[in-house]
Amino acid sequence: MDNRRIVKYDNQLNNLSFRGTGITDNLLKLFFTLVSKVRDQGSSQVEITFEEMRKLTGEKRHFSDSEYKAVVADLYHVLLDLKLSYDSGPFFGEFNIFTGYEGRLDEGKIVVQATAPAQHLFNGLEANFTRFELEEFISLPGIYPKNLYRLLKGFRHMGHYSVLLKDFRNFLDIPDSYKTKEITRRIIDLSVDVLKKNVPEFSDLKYEYSFSGRKAVRVMFTWTPETRYKDVKQAVIEMKKAAREAINLKENDNYLDDTDETVAMN
Repeated sequence: MDNRRIVKYDNQLNNLSFRGTGITDNLLKLFFTLVSKVRDQGSSQVEITFEEMRKLTGEKRHFSDSEYKAVVADLYHVLLDLKLSYDSGPFFGEFNIFTGYEGRLDEGKIVVQATAPAQHLFNGLEANFTRFELEEFISLPGIYPKNLYRLLKGFRHMGHYSVLLKDFRNFLDIPDSYKTKEITRRIIDLSVDVLKKNVPEFSDLKYEYSFSGRKAVRVMFTWTPETRYKDVKQAVIEMKKAAREAINLKENDNYLDDTDETVAMN
């Protein structure tokens, strides 16, 4: 399996709540593997092989056909429960991310496709998207560090992420019984520690709560922002210089805007 593929999706997908789906760490890996596969595929079907599924779950022995069917059924039940809501002006509603699936035992794979309303989440993305390496995501131990990782990656160039605590509960499927102290100890401290040790860009990750009276209502995460465009940055600088010289313009740092740099990166 090529884990070095890129997961890339519209930031709207980060509003997806896994609450009540019964998703496990292995199913979360499978879900985002599918997300990586539907990138820029339009309405085409994509496939995930049984061998990929076995490796993602960390299982060393080979599954029987009935075991593969059980894993696929568990995954599909989660997919059915995942609905993304929207409320924009006069329009509101919700939609599923993926359609039904078909398992093919003779070919050792299943095929799925994104629903029509979800096409914009995965295709033609030039701005306001979350991007990360599937391999790095999968390597993180535990479901909470993985979910925090993807949320922070949506703000990788900003270096801060602020979220209402009630929304944070939904996004990470935190049990209702957890008080703020338990969220801090069992989830945030643990997840921040995992990310600091395993993801270089989050090596200085910190967080703090905002309070209303004595009640914590919001949590903010901060870190050193990822350098925008990395190796492409110098190319953009050279493009600016060449353009100024070619048409004899005065130096103007805004000659290429963020859209131009995004196009260059992609």
